[in-house]
Amino acid sequence: MFELLRDALTSSSSGPEYSRGDIGSIMAADLAQRMSDFTVRDAVKMPSVRRAVDIISSVGASFDPLAYEGVQRIDTPRIAARPDPFRSRADWVKLNIVSLIETGEAFWRIGDGYVIVLDPERIEITDEQALQPTYWLDGEQIAPDTLRHIRIGQRPGKAHGTSPLAEALEYLAILHAQELYAGRFFQSNGTPHTVLTTEQALDGTQAAALRDAYIAARATTGVAVLSRGFGAEFPATDPERAQLNEARDISNTVIARLLGIPGPLLLTSGTGGTLVYQNVSQLVTSLARQTILPLYLEPIEAALTDLLPRGQTVRFSVEELQRVDIGDKVAVYAQLLTLGLVTREQVVADLGLDPASMPATPEVLASV
Repeated sequence: MFELLRDALTSSSSGPEYSRGDIGSIMAADLAQRMSDFTVRDAVKMPSVRRAVDIISSVGASFDPLAYEGVQRIDTPRIAARPDPFRSRADWVKLNIVSLIETGEAFWRIGDGYVIVLDPERIEITDEQALQPTYWLDGEQIAPDTLRHIRIGQRPGKAHGTSPLAEALEYLAILHAQELYAGRFFQSNGTPHTVLTTEQALDGTQAAALRDAYIAARATTGVAVLSRGFGAEFPATDPERAQLNEARDISNTVIARLLGIPGPLLLTSGTGGTLVYQNVSQLVTSLARQTILPLYLEPIEAALTDLLPRGQTVRFSVEELQRVDIGDKVAVYAQLLTLGLVTREQVVADLGLDPASMPATPEVLASV
């Protein structure tokens, strides 16, 4: 598109004629082509999307699976503690979450004591309307008891899940075109670095000769001398506007909203506030409670539960989310110490501090 627009905007009288409507048509046709060719893999390569996927999968992988029989906590069976013997539990959870985000589904190959996450592109589903669809792995039918299919965004009568990226693919294509424009602006835009002016009427050959002479002089000495009647102008470009900073920041906010991530975690500047330890922790807690646990981890919990004996369930631990921020905790302990409800030794032990390194009096804690 950049080359076509440059030709349209700089065409000579001897070349093809372009109208304002033609230029609009060029841009519309190029955008339509980009949208038709744009895929989820292209979307994942966008910086904000890539970052969002990494945040969701990394935070999701930080929760440990716990096993229960009724309401009683039991030792976590190996199939839940480490489903894939060839990779860590965290990596296994990440694979599931990334697959769910990018394709809306994840497929497990079930074996004797192991669960391996498969590439969704290797799976084909037929008889979607049947009570039990037929699954094929690399062209061979799979027995139902050796496969698990988890999904998000499933539609009635459809076996496949739906990726949030696939649902918004056309919109993401527009945001991607915007990123490309900003990235190429100073290389491929129609604004020249220098404009040579003269009151004389020049034909195409004379104009080209003047341009080439000016470029040659600048290349050898860095200084060009123009005769009377000639001048040079240097069009200024606003870097912030050229790079579409405001529009790109809005794009980051849209991607954060699409994937259910608090905007500040994607470093969007339009969400306000300064990120400190306390509110970063609160943002991660919000992300986990509103997006990761209900959307991505609950389907994994249900599928792992199906692999355990009847009456046993798997739940990912949320103990980390229930911990009080360190600032709030110290403030609470300071009040409790003042009221005499706890001892210095109890506070030091609960905070995991070394008693030998503590001062002789609790004045440091009590003064917070």
